[in-house]
Amino acid sequence: MKLVIDGGNTNQKKAIEEMLPWLVKKLMPRLIDTIEITVSIYNMLGEEGCWAGCEPDIEYLKNVRPRRFSVGIHNKLKMVDFRLGLCHELVHMMQHAKGRLYHYTNGDTRWKDKIYQDYDPDNDLVYWEVPWEEEARGKEHGLFQHWLAYKKGLHKKK
Repeated sequence: MKLVIDGGNTNQKKAIEEMLPWLVKKLMPRLIDTIEITVSIYNMLGEEGCWAGCEPDIEYLKNVRPRRFSVGIHNKLKMVDFRLGLCHELVHMMQHAKGRLYHYTNGDTRWKDKIYQDYDPDNDLVYWEVPWEEEARGKEHGLFQHWLAYKKGLHKKK
């Protein structure tokens, strides 16, 4: 895995360096050697109106299963929310990398075999109901708890 971190303070960078390799190995173990991630920590809420986001790089337009990603995360989150945000966005990364989620340039989104036309992530009512967000929200807390157990040495070895 190749990881580049732009911005952020020492604690935020450390959180990313600790969590991202574990998350990639947990969610996409066969892809650990091929994933490239750039994480940017900045005032995302002020510039983009959201707390965090994950997008495949431009190669995505040519590749249904991308391997290069950009993750953005707001720089003023409490550390627990920062870590939960990383978990949430890495679920989206997995969805893209496995070809389950694809955003078309015309605004449509494909989730598995279903097309969602004109998906607008800024529409809160739509955001809470689309299946890729339901999956990400459903997994973020569990991933965080598993990571905490791993850090404490309580995680079962396989």
